[in-house]
Amino acid sequence: MMPHIDKLIAKALSTDSEDEAISCLRMARKQGKSLNQDPSGELSMYAGKSAKHWYDSAVILSKEYTSIKAKYKKLVDVQDKIVKDLEDTIIKLYAAVPLAIAITALITYFLIPKTVAASCWFF
Repeated sequence: MMPHIDKLIAKALSTDSEDEAISCLRMARKQGKSLNQDPSGELSMYAGKSAKHWYDSAVILSKEYTSIKAKYKKLVDVQDKIVKDLEDTIIKLYAAVPLAIAITALITYFLIPKTVAASCWFF
């Protein structure tokens, strides 16, 4: 029975007619309802493994994917916080640097004699 289903699916994939492909898939689906009734278990095997094995593998992969996705989201959140902190620091520096220059200029103006300070401002 399986080779007949395989032929129907192969025909559905190889045809250019959408209607023919749909009808082939419908016939394969109708014949595929007997997979659970196969006493030999041959139809429910793929690559030497049972359907339960593949299902359990898919469940494990799904859990691992969810775990990795959560860890990635945490890392992205930490990275976003670091970037926000750097932006705040840069904004503070934009305000602090001109203020430091102004304070340095005032200290220089009052501590250095006026003739020396006046000549320094020309350069």
